[in-house]
Amino acid sequence: MLDLACGEGDKLSLLAEHCGPDVQFIALDMDHGAVAATQQERTLAYGIVGDALALPLRDACCTAVFCIASLGLFANTQVALGEMHRVLQAGGGVFIVTATQLWAQVTHWPDTLVRAYEQALAADHSPPVATPDLHDQFGPLLRQAGFATPRARALLLNPSIPPVQAELALLSWNTIQPLVTPYLSPTDLELCHQVADSVEIELCTVVLVAVAII
Repeated sequence: MLDLACGEGDKLSLLAEHCGPDVQFIALDMDHGAVAATQQERTLAYGIVGDALALPLRDACCTAVFCIASLGLFANTQVALGEMHRVLQAGGGVFIVTATQLWAQVTHWPDTLVRAYEQALAADHSPPVATPDLHDQFGPLLRQAGFATPRARALLLNPSIPPVQAELALLSWNTIQPLVTPYLSPTDLELCHQVADSVEIELCTVVLVAVAII
Protein backbone atom coordinates (compact mmCIF):
# COMPACT_ATOMS: atom_id res chain seq x y z
CA MET A 1 0.00 0.00 0.00
CA LEU A 2 1.20 3.49 -0.84
CA ASP A 3 1.20 6.40 1.60
CA LEU A 4 1.49 9.25 -0.91
CA ALA A 5 3.07 12.49 0.32
CA CYS A 6 3.81 10.71 3.58
CA GLY A 7 5.66 13.57 5.26
CA GLU A 8 7.64 12.26 8.21
CA GLY A 9 5.48 9.16 8.49
CA ASP A 10 3.16 10.42 11.22
CA LYS A 11 0.22 8.54 9.69
CA LEU A 12 1.95 5.21 9.23
CA SER A 13 1.26 3.74 12.65
CA LEU A 14 -2.44 4.53 12.36
CA LEU A 15 -2.64 3.13 8.83
CA ALA A 16 -0.78 -0.01 9.85
CA GLU A 17 -3.10 -0.48 12.82
CA HIS A 18 -6.17 -0.41 10.59
CA CYS A 19 -4.74 -2.34 7.64
CA GLY A 20 -3.20 -5.23 9.58
CA PRO A 21 0.26 -6.53 10.44
CA ASP A 22 0.90 -8.23 7.09
CA VAL A 23 0.56 -5.08 4.98
CA GLN A 24 3.72 -3.58 3.49
CA PHE A 25 3.71 0.18 3.05
CA ILE A 26 5.60 2.35 0.60
CA ALA A 27 6.07 5.82 2.10
CA LEU A 28 6.68 8.31 -0.71
CA ASP A 29 7.43 12.03 -0.53
CA MET A 30 9.44 14.63 -2.47
CA ASP A 31 11.21 15.72 0.72
CA HIS A 32 14.38 13.69 1.29
CA GLY A 33 14.41 14.59 4.99
CA ALA A 34 10.83 13.50 5.48
CA VAL A 35 11.45 10.16 3.79
CA ALA A 36 14.54 9.65 5.95
CA ALA A 37 12.38 10.21 9.03
CA THR A 38 10.00 7.46 7.94
CA GLN A 39 12.86 4.99 7.99
CA GLN A 40 12.93 5.23 11.75
CA GLU A 41 9.85 2.99 11.42
CA ARG A 42 11.50 0.43 9.15
CA THR A 43 9.08 -2.27 10.22
CA LEU A 44 6.21 -0.18 8.85
CA ALA A 45 7.34 1.18 5.51
CA TYR A 46 9.89 1.34 2.76
CA GLY A 47 10.69 4.99 2.05
CA ILE A 48 11.01 6.38 -1.49
CA VAL A 49 11.73 9.92 -2.66
CA GLY A 50 9.50 10.70 -5.63
CA ASP A 51 7.05 13.01 -7.37
CA ALA A 52 3.29 12.39 -7.17
CA LEU A 53 3.01 13.50 -10.81
CA ALA A 54 5.43 10.80 -11.97
CA LEU A 55 5.44 8.03 -9.39
CA PRO A 56 8.62 5.93 -9.53
CA LEU A 57 6.57 2.73 -9.30
CA ARG A 58 5.60 0.13 -11.87
CA ASP A 59 2.03 -0.27 -13.07
CA ALA A 60 -0.44 -2.17 -10.85
CA CYS A 61 1.97 -2.65 -7.95
CA CYS A 62 -0.27 -1.43 -5.09
CA THR A 63 -3.50 -2.68 -3.58
CA ALA A 64 -4.37 0.73 -2.11
CA VAL A 65 -3.24 4.35 -2.17
CA PHE A 66 -3.68 6.69 0.77
CA CYS A 67 -3.48 10.42 0.04
CA ILE A 68 -4.14 12.25 3.29
CA ALA A 69 -3.99 16.04 3.68
CA SER A 70 -1.87 16.44 0.56
CA LEU A 71 -4.01 16.45 -2.60
CA GLY A 72 -4.11 20.25 -2.71
CA LEU A 73 -0.31 20.42 -2.64
CA PHE A 74 0.15 18.79 -6.05
CA ALA A 75 0.77 21.07 -9.03
CA ASN A 76 -1.69 19.09 -11.16
CA THR A 77 -4.42 17.20 -9.29
CA GLN A 78 -5.64 15.34 -12.36
CA VAL A 79 -2.18 14.03 -13.23
CA ALA A 80 -1.64 12.93 -9.63
CA LEU A 81 -4.95 11.02 -9.61
CA GLY A 82 -4.02 9.41 -12.91
CA GLU A 83 -0.74 8.22 -11.39
CA MET A 84 -2.58 6.79 -8.39
CA HIS A 85 -4.83 4.88 -10.78
CA ARG A 86 -1.85 3.61 -12.80
CA VAL A 87 -0.07 2.03 -9.83
CA LEU A 88 -3.20 0.35 -8.46
CA GLN A 89 -4.06 -3.27 -9.12
CA ALA A 90 -7.48 -4.19 -10.52
CA GLY A 91 -9.93 -3.98 -7.64
CA GLY A 92 -7.61 -1.64 -5.75
CA GLY A 93 -8.80 1.60 -4.23
CA VAL A 94 -7.75 5.11 -3.36
CA PHE A 95 -8.52 6.82 -0.05
CA ILE A 96 -8.28 10.61 -0.12
CA VAL A 97 -8.70 13.04 2.77
CA THR A 98 -8.52 16.78 2.27
CA ALA A 99 -9.88 19.90 3.95
CA THR A 100 -11.41 22.99 2.42
CA GLN A 101 -13.18 26.12 3.61
CA LEU A 102 -16.60 26.74 2.11
CA TRP A 103 -20.13 27.90 2.77
CA ALA A 104 -22.35 25.01 3.81
CA GLN A 105 -25.58 24.27 5.59
CA VAL A 106 -24.65 23.32 9.15
CA THR A 107 -27.33 21.67 11.29
CA HIS A 108 -26.99 21.26 15.06
CA TRP A 109 -29.06 18.11 15.53
CA PRO A 110 -30.43 17.02 18.93
CA ASP A 111 -28.73 14.18 20.78
CA THR A 112 -31.70 11.89 20.12
CA LEU A 113 -31.01 12.04 16.39
CA VAL A 114 -27.31 11.35 16.91
CA ARG A 115 -28.15 8.21 18.89
CA ALA A 116 -30.71 7.13 16.27
CA TYR A 117 -28.12 7.58 13.52
CA GLU A 118 -25.61 5.46 15.45
CA GLN A 119 -28.29 2.76 15.87
CA ALA A 120 -28.99 2.81 12.14
CA LEU A 121 -25.31 2.38 11.29
CA ALA A 122 -24.98 -0.41 13.87
CA ALA A 123 -27.84 -2.17 12.07
CA ASP A 124 -25.67 -2.29 8.93
CA HIS A 125 -27.27 0.61 7.11
CA SER A 126 -24.78 2.19 4.70
CA PRO A 127 -23.80 5.73 5.70
CA PRO A 128 -25.06 8.36 3.24
CA VAL A 129 -22.67 10.14 0.93
CA ALA A 130 -21.98 13.84 1.22
CA THR A 131 -24.38 16.23 -0.47
CA PRO A 132 -23.34 17.00 -4.07
CA ASP A 133 -22.48 20.64 -3.41
CA LEU A 134 -19.78 19.45 -0.99
CA HIS A 135 -18.17 16.68 -3.04
CA ASP A 136 -18.69 17.83 -6.63
CA GLN A 137 -14.99 18.60 -6.89
CA PHE A 138 -14.14 14.92 -6.34
CA GLY A 139 -16.48 12.91 -8.52
CA PRO A 140 -15.57 14.24 -11.99
CA LEU A 141 -11.83 14.23 -11.23
CA LEU A 142 -11.86 10.64 -9.99
CA ARG A 143 -14.00 9.39 -12.85
CA GLN A 144 -11.78 11.14 -15.38
CA ALA A 145 -8.78 9.40 -13.81
CA GLY A 146 -10.48 6.03 -14.38
CA PHE A 147 -12.00 5.31 -10.97
CA ALA A 148 -15.45 3.80 -10.76
CA THR A 149 -18.31 4.87 -8.48
CA PRO A 150 -16.42 7.26 -6.20
CA ARG A 151 -18.08 7.91 -2.85
CA ALA A 152 -17.47 10.97 -0.69
CA ARG A 153 -18.29 11.80 2.91
CA ALA A 154 -17.92 15.17 4.59
CA LEU A 155 -17.25 16.14 8.20
CA LEU A 156 -17.33 19.51 9.88
CA LEU A 157 -13.85 20.26 11.23
CA ASN A 158 -14.65 20.77 14.90
CA PRO A 159 -12.42 19.00 17.46
CA SER A 160 -14.97 19.63 20.21
CA ILE A 161 -17.57 17.22 18.79
CA PRO A 162 -17.37 13.48 17.99
CA PRO A 163 -16.91 12.44 14.33
CA VAL A 164 -20.49 11.17 14.01
CA GLN A 165 -21.84 14.61 14.97
CA ALA A 166 -19.32 16.28 12.67
CA GLU A 167 -20.73 14.25 9.78
CA LEU A 168 -24.39 14.69 10.72
CA ALA A 169 -23.95 18.47 10.87
CA LEU A 170 -23.47 18.50 7.08
CA LEU A 171 -26.20 16.01 6.15
CA SER A 172 -29.66 17.21 5.19
CA TRP A 173 -32.82 16.00 6.89
CA ASN A 174 -34.04 14.51 3.60
CA THR A 175 -30.88 12.40 3.47
CA ILE A 176 -30.92 11.02 6.99
CA GLN A 177 -34.66 10.87 7.73
CA PRO A 178 -35.18 7.44 6.10
CA LEU A 179 -32.35 6.00 8.20
CA VAL A 180 -33.32 7.40 11.60
CA THR A 181 -37.13 7.38 11.50
CA PRO A 182 -37.45 3.79 12.84
CA TYR A 183 -35.41 4.78 15.88
CA LEU A 184 -37.16 8.06 16.78
CA SER A 185 -40.41 8.77 18.60
CA PRO A 186 -43.02 11.02 16.96
CA THR A 187 -42.00 13.81 19.33
CA ASP A 188 -38.34 13.45 18.37
CA LEU A 189 -39.25 13.39 14.67
CA GLU A 190 -41.17 16.64 15.04
CA LEU A 191 -38.21 18.23 16.83
CA CYS A 192 -35.91 17.18 14.00
CA HIS A 193 -38.29 18.72 11.46
CA GLN A 194 -38.19 21.98 13.40
CA VAL A 195 -34.38 21.94 13.59
CA ALA A 196 -34.15 21.21 9.86
CA ASP A 197 -36.39 24.19 9.09
CA SER A 198 -34.08 26.53 11.02
CA VAL A 199 -30.77 25.45 9.44
CA GLU A 200 -28.42 28.24 8.38
CA ILE A 201 -25.53 28.52 5.93
CA GLU A 202 -22.15 29.06 7.60
CA LEU A 203 -18.58 29.54 6.45
CA CYS A 204 -16.80 26.50 7.84
CA THR A 205 -13.88 24.15 7.33
CA VAL A 206 -14.98 20.82 5.91
CA VAL A 207 -12.99 17.59 5.82
CA LEU A 208 -13.79 15.62 2.67
CA VAL A 209 -13.13 11.88 2.51
CA ALA A 210 -13.32 10.18 -0.88
CA VAL A 211 -13.02 6.47 -1.65
CA ALA A 212 -12.90 5.10 -5.18
CA ILE A 213 -12.22 1.68 -6.68
CA ILE A 214 -10.77 0.74 -10.06
